[in-house]
Amino acid sequence: MTGIKLYRDNFRVRPYGENGGTSYDWLQLGDRANRSTAGPTHRSGQWRVKPYQLSGNISISRLTNINFEDKSSREGVQENYSFSIFTQLITKIVNVFEKDRQHVMRAMDKLVNKKMKLNVIRIKRAK
Repeated sequence: MTGIKLYRDNFRVRPYGENGGTSYDWLQLGDRANRSTAGPTHRSGQWRVKPYQLSGNISISRLTNINFEDKSSREGVQENYSFSIFTQLITKIVNVFEKDRQHVMRAMDKLVNKKMKLNVIRIKRAK
């Protein structure tokens, strides 16, 4: 199961993060990833995760988030200024995870490259 789902007072707020739904990528992670085509091992540090590459839940409360009002259809919340700030905050948190993953992937890439070079040297010596 992928995507970031939103819960308010332990109830799922649909359609945020719902597979195949119109708001599956409600944080526009796909747009971010399309603007930066670097891979996770690229030195620029501009790799971006795609929405299907992560999974998570965000829990909020109606009492502490009074600016998150229901839409009239009861599907989702009003996408107002507060919601915009909320999505920006979540995107910044995702960015921290992206940088962490890049750090690990670069270390793994160096290890793989080192092993490949050692194998090439061994093959040359064996001849």
